[in-house]
Amino acid sequence: MMRHLKRLSGLFLIKRGASVILTLMILLLLFIFTGMLLFMFKFWEKTSYKIFTGKSAYRFARMGIDGAIWELDNDERAYDAFTDKWRTSFEGDEVDLNEDGIKDAKWFYIKDRDGVVTGRYAVLVEDESGKVNINYAGSNNLWWPTYTVSDMDVLSEVIGKKGRDSIISYREKRPYVVPSDVKLADGITEEIYKKIKNDITTFSYDLNVDRDGKERINLNNASFETLF
Repeated sequence: MMRHLKRLSGLFLIKRGASVILTLMILLLLFIFTGMLLFMFKFWEKTSYKIFTGKSAYRFARMGIDGAIWELDNDERAYDAFTDKWRTSFEGDEVDLNEDGIKDAKWFYIKDRDGVVTGRYAVLVEDESGKVNINYAGSNNLWWPTYTVSDMDVLSEVIGKKGRDSIISYREKRPYVVPSDVKLADGITEEIYKKIKNDITTFSYDLNVDRDGKERINLNNASFETLF
């Protein structure tokens, strides 16, 4: 009788132990599953936030660009002046957009219906036609358009003859798409680029016409009657 009871007690303990192990395994699986869900929810939250903020930033940037383009397209003056709206509407002393050490623009704040700021943008309109085009400069007038500043030597004091030749040599493989591509040329470091970035361009095309398609007035040879 005692043996039989001991045997039953042993079987009961084995089954109880197996039940405890099974319960622990189930709890462990539930813990892992819950952890995975929390991780996925957090990941989705971050991803959604990045997508939302990215699209918002793009829309804010488009607002600034479209506003500047509208001012330029509707500029009625026959010559450029510091009092033109495309300049006065955006100039300020809050942010340095071209990183030349001078704050030259102001922030435009975007608010929701409750007045809470959700974003901001700033605009700087620059004349690219007066800069050195790194896709044509130094070509000795060969295959460069007449609207392009072609003298690479104006940058020689900063980049040196070796740097100048390197810029010309690299573009023989492929043209520079944006000004920062000049850093792909041998010897043009980030430090050198920062010194010349406001003097170079790849966007030098300018028809120099007003909103009606007429050529703008050249202030250097305009008559008194033309100006006044």
